[in-house]
Amino acid sequence: KPVSRERLEQAIEKVRTSMSTTAHESLGDKLTALLSSLPARPRHLSKIPVRRRKHLLLIDVKDVLYSYVKDGLVFIVTSEAQDMVAYRTLDEFASELDPDVFHRVHRSYLANVNHIREIIPLASGNYELVLADAAATHIPLSRQHAKELRRIYKW
Repeated sequence: KPVSRERLEQAIEKVRTSMSTTAHESLGDKLTALLSSLPARPRHLSKIPVRRRKHLLLIDVKDVLYSYVKDGLVFIVTSEAQDMVAYRTLDEFASELDPDVFHRVHRSYLANVNHIREIIPLASGNYELVLADAAATHIPLSRQHAKELRRIYKW
């Protein structure tokens, strides 16, 4: 595309001006600008809203043992109850939780790693997680997700 000499000179002058201004900025100013341009750290849920009859309960995330999907509905399980939540998929629910605490352990299960007591290898190559609740609940751990947990926790 043809460019007029005047517009080219304006563009070159604009670049020179911006380069000379940035050369005078201090390193601290540059770091501050860089840090402020980073996206905010995602906030994770601390309470999960659960509807029981006509009441809306707020369950502490740390009390959730695991979550699972059954017939297209997402459920959470605590030591006291099992409730349905308003999320459409387990992935959607997981995106609201702290990924350092909640891990996908099976295509239908999401586990709170702070409540895992034991990992039992099965003959099929899969595993079973035993949770640290009164019932010693067992949930499946698939081979694929076991590889990820192995990498993270080095076991």
